[in-house]
Amino acid sequence: HKKNLRKPLLMLDGKQKELSETKTSSGYRRIKGPAGSGKSQVLAARAANLALNGKRVLILSYNITLYAYLRDLVRRVLLPYPKKERERAHRNVEYYHYHGWCRLLYRRLTKGRDIFIDAVRSDDSTDEAEEMFKRQSAKALKLIKQQSEEEKYDVILVDEGQDWRLYMWDVVRAAVKKDGELILTADKTQDLYGTASAWTDEAMIGAGFRGGWVNLEGSYRLPKDYIPFVSDFAERFFTEDRRELPNDDQQELAIDETVKHWIQLDDDYEDTTERCVEVIANKLPLCEQDELPYSDITFLAIDNKRGNRVVRHLKEEKGIKSIFTFANDYDVQKQQKLAFSISKELVKATTIHSFKGWESPLLLVQIERDARIGVNNEYLATIYTALTRLKCSVRGKAYISVVCSDPYFSDYGCSWSE
Repeated sequence: HKKNLRKPLLMLDGKQKELSETKTSSGYRRIKGPAGSGKSQVLAARAANLALNGKRVLILSYNITLYAYLRDLVRRVLLPYPKKERERAHRNVEYYHYHGWCRLLYRRLTKGRDIFIDAVRSDDSTDEAEEMFKRQSAKALKLIKQQSEEEKYDVILVDEGQDWRLYMWDVVRAAVKKDGELILTADKTQDLYGTASAWTDEAMIGAGFRGGWVNLEGSYRLPKDYIPFVSDFAERFFTEDRRELPNDDQQELAIDETVKHWIQLDDDYEDTTERCVEVIANKLPLCEQDELPYSDITFLAIDNKRGNRVVRHLKEEKGIKSIFTFANDYDVQKQQKLAFSISKELVKATTIHSFKGWESPLLLVQIERDARIGVNNEYLATIYTALTRLKCSVRGKAYISVVCSDPYFSDYGCSWSE
């Protein structure tokens, strides 16, 4: 990961380059594409280009951990420029997750006065939380309307737009200048919160967009020999209207080698902790053999409770430390997410939700479900998102292991053959 941060981020095809350098007549643009198609890279390049020209840019994500990754992408775009130009551009770009940005607005626009702020957890999907989301956004919108035109942003870029509610988009629209620019990217197959259905063409008529979506095709990140297995998952478990399938058209010259293991536990719904700990410990000698840093190992937990069990056993039984985001206290967990960095030299451990948008060449995915809980679209999207976080290492190899106790996926797991 540190090697990647020292490499300039180059646009991979003409369409990406065009999107990063042009503005629509309305200033609004929406981009969709499958996992690994370069949506985040386009946003980063567009942000860097505009910041170099003195524009004030805001990059927003929904989950807390993602905007740190977007900041790294912008840094890579700016690497070829002289130091003074880079520093000036960096000062022109701000990065926040949506709820953190709303809280910042309260502080800025009320000049530090302590006003009531709803304690909203972005991963809460209850009806009560939804009402709190709406109240928070309504307050933010009211404050933004008090701003002068000069105080607003020239450009706002939104990544993983399928996670957003339309009323949040209304807040974002109000924060950009009248002649400003708004770009939204989305992948409906990674709909973890069940919100993508709200982003229909009919619903978006009043959202400022004209014309259809811009489609990015192919997958530059996923290993070529692994793409058929990801596509097979989407075709098995998603209806046609809910999937964006990656393809390998853009990688015909690539030579990738994916080592993949699907471990289906014999006892359905059993605790996967022990097997996950074993897999991580067994990957350490593999890293030495293939000259990969063990800190590239990334464990993706199905939820905080189960993830916490794994990192605790990993430390107590194997002496392996990790950087993780599983604290029971929400405020502590939030600080862990803000501090989460892919370049820290420890095993990485976080939930699938928090790792959406990120990537790693050494993945362990945990699939575990209570027998009393059914399978729904959000659950399937969560598993798909985890499987698509894989990327090739600088040596052209990728490793993924899945520890699964859910019998719903046993037939699919057999298709991996290993």
